[in-house]
Amino acid sequence: MAIDEKLPAPRDRSHIDIGRDWELRWWSKVFNASPEELKRAVAAVGPSVLAVAQHLDVPLEAEPPDSDTLYTTGPH
Repeated sequence: MAIDEKLPAPRDRSHIDIGRDWELRWWSKVFNASPEELKRAVAAVGPSVLAVAQHLDVPLEAEPPDSDTLYTTGPH
């Protein structure tokens, strides 16, 4: 049985820091992408959240996720 873990939301939600594991996992959940897919997207278009969203063809909501934390169950 997987244990829920809390991932803190990044303070800067305009850029993705793939060098921080927790931030990589947080953005992976936001984009519904694997960490590897997210790394490839950042490598292709840079760390801008808007550029990555366009590259992955994922529409962004007007506001970031409601919570300052994102709850996950088990590994992605």
